[in-house]
Amino acid sequence: MNVKIVILIAILIASCSKKEIVNEEQYMINVIDSTSFEEEDIIEDTIVPLTVKNLTSLRIPYLKDIVQNSKTYSLHPELVAGIIKQESRFIYNRKSSANAIGLLQIVPDKAGHEVNKIFYKNNEPIADSLLYDPSFNIKVGCAYIYYLKKYYFSDIKNEISKRYCVISAYNTGVGNVVKALVKENDTKNIDGYEKLKSYEKFKIKMQIATTKINSMSHSEVKEYLKNNLPYEETRDYLEKVTAYIDEWKDTINNVEQIAMN
Repeated sequence: MNVKIVILIAILIASCSKKEIVNEEQYMINVIDSTSFEEEDIIEDTIVPLTVKNLTSLRIPYLKDIVQNSKTYSLHPELVAGIIKQESRFIYNRKSSANAIGLLQIVPDKAGHEVNKIFYKNNEPIADSLLYDPSFNIKVGCAYIYYLKKYYFSDIKNEISKRYCVISAYNTGVGNVVKALVKENDTKNIDGYEKLKSYEKFKIKMQIATTKINSMSHSEVKEYLKNNLPYEETRDYLEKVTAYIDEWKDTINNVEQIAMN
């Protein structure tokens, strides 16, 4: 074979390989403002905390990816695992009739689009095919949970109350969580409210909702959401995700108590 042809082929192969690497790199998420998850930063009132070490003993699937991305996005891994269990039962290739894909049931043109825009600076839906990869799906799901927690619910003081709001919003959207908390009477006496733009009205409602949440205990917040969220599906969703976390906690507590006796 002619030497020039061989060299040309080698250049083309190198060029294609470089293009593939660039395409992979554009889907590496970097958190702009995030602190590392600390195992001691526990929000449950429990005998034995849900740490990475004792969660591993429960043999939760995909725990390595869950823990790694939980650290990246300052999340507790049991929250991420609980949402995955409810969303997909840890079935990585699950797809719903609403085009929710993978472990965390990401809808490409909804949550996927939000994550793509905010974290990737790419104002397009995430490709369906990418969301079938378990590691990538967990990464996107954790980014979205972080977004809910950091952008919408950051002013909620009690971490457990914040968790309940994040779980509910993951299922039904932030708007429906706010709707559960803010009634018509809460805004009718605000001067000029009706003339405000939609995003301005939402900002006021978010402030009202946050104030209400901060006036309640975390148990009162959960009870309130269970009674007032617009959809039964979301009320059931909140109950089940928190039940999974409590079940894991109880299992660990029982094992530790037996070991101490």
